[in-house]
Amino acid sequence: TVHYRGSFPSNGKQFDSSYQRKEPFVFQVQTDSTIKCWDQIIQSMSLGEKAMIVCPAHLAYGEEGLGDIIPPNSDLQFEIELLSIGDLKSKHREL
Repeated sequence: TVHYRGSFPSNGKQFDSSYQRKEPFVFQVQTDSTIKCWDQIIQSMSLGEKAMIVCPAHLAYGEEGLGDIIPPNSDLQFEIELLSIGDLKSKHREL
């Protein structure tokens, strides 16, 4: 379970934020429920850790993009906070 903000590194424009929705994103790593970049980064994070990452297009939405939200071949920047891993939860939760 993570909180995140997604933006374009080229102009800083935010395209998504679980913080704004006040709803963390729950998913399982390596189940095709998120982009490959996240699968790689999340596995190296510690519970409660925050990370700022840039995902190259080929590890994000690639040549297809994501509808009207992410243009094709877009690098993406994320601020990610790892809130929980299974039943383990971070002591510091920001909503």
